[in-house]
Amino acid sequence: MPSVRFILQKQIPNPSQLLNLAKHICLEEKKLLNGGEICIQFVSDKKIKAINRTFLNHNYSTDVIAFNYPIPPHKLKIETIPFGDIYISVESAAREAKAGGYLLQQELAWLLAHGLLHLGGYEDKTERLQEKMFKRQKSLLEKLAPNLAPPC
Repeated sequence: MPSVRFILQKQIPNPSQLLNLAKHICLEEKKLLNGGEICIQFVSDKKIKAINRTFLNHNYSTDVIAFNYPIPPHKLKIETIPFGDIYISVESAAREAKAGGYLLQQELAWLLAHGLLHLGGYEDKTERLQEKMFKRQKSLLEKLAPNLAPPC
């Protein structure tokens, strides 16, 4: 299992609950079982917009961005490889939770699962792929932390 660490640029409720969830999701997803490191940063809209603009050429804020670390050619066959970074906008999560009528912690859990699935190879570029990804997110949350599964 990779090392999972949080960087809190914005305060969130009960970070230890989300860290525990992240570790359990890594245990459930085969592609996330290998070693390496996942760094999850909870940031502002301003910060995630700057990241989105700099690395993806999108000049807008978003709720979650995940970047896989590039794998050096000499490590392609090694089991222990780094995974990547996940950025979650706490402000965006708060707006989504309020609009959906559920807790911020539930939205943060949803976005955390989403980012981890991206690192594990899931994509959401088409409606079909998004459906598959959302279904997996929901099943992970219902299994691992039913109290954090948003009603979606």
